[in-house]
Amino acid sequence: MLEIVDYCDKYDEDIMKMDELIYLELKNHKDVISESVCIAVRDGEFAGIGFLMAGASFKFIEERELRYYQISVEYKAVEGTEWEIEASEAILEDLKLSFEDLCDLYPDKRLILRLWSNGANNAYIEFLMMNEFRPMKVTPILEKRLDYDELMPGAMKRAKEELAGINPGLEIKEIFPNKDENLMREYMKSNGSAFEVEDSTAELCFRMAGPFTKVFAVMDGETVVSSVTVWKISDEQAATENIFCIEKYRNQGISTLMLQYAFAYLREHGFSRASLTVFGDNQPAAQLYFKLGYELTGTLIELHYEPDYIPLQY
Repeated sequence: MLEIVDYCDKYDEDIMKMDELIYLELKNHKDVISESVCIAVRDGEFAGIGFLMAGASFKFIEERELRYYQISVEYKAVEGTEWEIEASEAILEDLKLSFEDLCDLYPDKRLILRLWSNGANNAYIEFLMMNEFRPMKVTPILEKRLDYDELMPGAMKRAKEELAGINPGLEIKEIFPNKDENLMREYMKSNGSAFEVEDSTAELCFRMAGPFTKVFAVMDGETVVSSVTVWKISDEQAATENIFCIEKYRNQGISTLMLQYAFAYLREHGFSRASLTVFGDNQPAAQLYFKLGYELTGTLIELHYEPDYIPLQY
């Protein structure tokens, strides 16, 4: 018999054995909604785990009137077992109930529960749709091969010099948002001005705790003008994400030079590929990435659950 039980640390070893990243998120990520954590057990044996993550917009639900507030799903059932699908369905059902409890706390707000699937994984998308999730958005996945141009001596230095040629006050720095509160505020202020809502501070700090995560920023004095965060995906591949440039400094080639600096850094440290995701409607960003040598390699499908669904206007 399969049942959903409350989380307790006696399951930690099973969780870590199944998926180390989920274990680390559970223990260290401050966006985890602790009340939502659930464990699937079958005949006394650990079968899976799930929890909700407070999205970047959800943290502002008490103070800002946004179009909607997003909460993300993180879950996994033990793979290769005869009850994997049953456990997945039970976990998702419990998480939907936790989400609906949150909706009841904010009856005047629109909350969205979301997760993602690789666009090529038709079976998983069908499974999610059978469990009341609706495909809503397509996000292209782009990848760039880091060739020897990025490894040429002085590539990082040249990017800095060309940046100074645009504006002598601009310089590229590695920043440490989880160690410097003032810089964290400046980073988030610029990040928020570039997007509708600033990224999650907890997500950035969680990433920074990893073995290889760097935040490179173009600074104009104390102002964070542009930034890219890189982290390790595999020994050959690194993510280049959280890319932004504030409006006043756009269309000057600043983001190009910042990314070229990041490419050189990654190539110098043994990575041969860089990847990113870009919102499908952000054509200026997509065009920049294609010019820099990124190529389309796949898509992510974002799926939503809402008890009382109303079509979103994108």
